[in-house]
Amino acid sequence: ILSELSIENKKLYKAVYCKIWIKKKKKYNLLSTILLQHDVVFIFFLIHKGNLENEKYTFTKAKCSLLGLKKVDIINENNELFEKLAETCLMTTYAFYIDSKIDNERKIFTTILENLFLKNFYESTKEIEHFEGDLSKFLELENGTKLTLSEKIHKMCEMYSQFIFLKLNKEINIVKSLYQMCKIMYYMDAIEDYEKDKRRSKENILNNISEDKAELIYFVREKIIEAISKIEIDDNRINKNILELSLQSRFNTIKTKRLK
Repeated sequence: ILSELSIENKKLYKAVYCKIWIKKKKKYNLLSTILLQHDVVFIFFLIHKGNLENEKYTFTKAKCSLLGLKKVDIINENNELFEKLAETCLMTTYAFYIDSKIDNERKIFTTILENLFLKNFYESTKEIEHFEGDLSKFLELENGTKLTLSEKIHKMCEMYSQFIFLKLNKEINIVKSLYQMCKIMYYMDAIEDYEKDKRRSKENILNNISEDKAELIYFVREKIIEAISKIEIDDNRINKNILELSLQSRFNTIKTKRLK
């Protein structure tokens, strides 16, 4: 996603990523940094909407790698926000773990995650026990037959957006964009897992949409385009690049695989 960015924005993207990496290492431990996703970088730039090239940021040097051999630029900006982004990253990884555990999938990876959380992060993350209960209740709803497709997606994305919104700062109103981000991820995962879920007779939000692969791809594509159009990014070139290039690349990979 960095290839189309200006030199200044490439530097800024990497500096934000590394700042979150360092905060995660400091708050938890070095192991936690292997669970750092780029989603939280996207969230940072949702908060900092506008033309980033016209904003002035300062940088400092710090180590940002598992080996820690080289110092790189990190951003000097709102330490409290970066700490919350580090917490958010850990919690969303935990959500993935719970989801996989309920679905009884990715057993080796789930076991590794479980050991990491139980041994390294459980004591540090006070909200995990409460979060696990809420998340488990919702994920079990996915298998309920009473909810329509739109109701399932709404419940999941409402929970996701409100959780991150409250986790970061009650004054930062990015709920609508977070909601649309969730829809994009949900549809992407659904189309990627569709055939596997069908073989296993498992619930998938795309069940009963169409038996035709091309129609199914088109349906998901339109839903993703609609969600992207509702994300408020103004002139933020970094997030435009993520939405227009990175998501498109992933979708095209899925499309090629599914239409074989």
